Amino acid sequence: MPHEKYNLKLVHKLFAEASYEDALPMLESLVELYPDFSLYQLKLQECQAKISRPADIGMLLKQAHDALSHKNFTDALKKAKRIIKVDKNCHKAFKIAEQAAIELELFDEATQFWLALPAYKRSESAIHRKPNPSLPKQFKLPSLVGAGNDYRHILEKASLFRSNNKNYTKTVSIIIPVYNRYQILANTLAALTHQTYPQTLIQIIVVDDGSSDKVFDIIRKYESKLSLYYARQIDNGYRLAAARNMGLKLATGEAIVFLDADILPYPKDIESYMQVLHVTDNAVLIGHRRYVDVSNIHDDVILNDISVATNLPNINPNNDVADRKNVHGVSIDWRYLVYERTNYLINEVWPFTRASGA
Repeated sequence: MPHEKYNLKLVHKLFAEASYEDALPMLESLVELYPDFSLYQLKLQECQAKISRPADIGMLLKQAHDALSHKNFTDALKKAKRIIKVDKNCHKAFKIAEQAAIELELFDEATQFWLALPAYKRSESAIHRKPNPSLPKQFKLPSLVGAGNDYRHILEKASLFRSNNKNYTKTVSIIIPVYNRYQILANTLAALTHQTYPQTLIQIIVVDDGSSDKVFDIIRKYESKLSLYYARQIDNGYRLAAARNMGLKLATGEAIVFLDADILPYPKDIESYMQVLHVTDNAVLIGHRRYVDVSNIHDDVILNDISVATNLPNINPNNDVADRKNVHGVSIDWRYLVYERTNYLINEVWPFTRASGA
């Protein structure tokens, strides 16, 4: 007997209402459940033929686009996939499906839509069009630069910026969320006093996620050593994103750096970022962890000599994030394994997924 949810009576009702896109998944399920029942096969073919008409495809495409615009990503993906089933050359349906899948964090599925994206067909008039008489004969378009995530041209500009010894002018806001880790925060702030980037261009915003320890004592200690600002939200559970967003609202810098409270930056870290951000606004930069143990080092020691921390040996911490090791058995940042297969994200389809907090 046919499935009680999907039956021929309901299919006939949808046909009478010209709701072929709603009837299609029902018929597909019925055909899968009852492959020997020829009537379902015939009805499925009829439904596919009706949907494949230009008018029906156009209507469904409009509905998919509207669903995407109203952030109904599940419905947009569903409708786009229906279009793709009957028209493998519908470029717009693939783009809608790709974007909806990204919003739903279905990155593998989004990648498949991107890889299967059909090429635009040039019109006959464009194919046979003669050269534009207003352009000189020697006119030639330059080679495409920066396709996909190929950022090498930006690094070249940053290298020129460094070699020309240009002055730094851009301000940067460093946003540090913290929760009950006052001594670790102290180490991080001590390290920030050693940054080679001009301190007059650095704003540091510590956002307290409702700590109950001595975080504010650390702020008082370092407020005269850094351009340091403090904000706090009540302890209402783990709200890292909310803390970062609060810092973002308070930030006045031309560039933004999100820094975790347990990250002890090398002296040249901020300068390295800002050398790139002086030559482009179109870049997101990613830092990497090296695992060391600073639990026995007081922040006063780091304040006096940063090399005490930077010269520490690597360790193998026992946690899920650090459960990646190189050929020598040393714990490494999880992104390095991704870099190996993507040429340092140049060939990565969704590079933003490799940024913490992205």
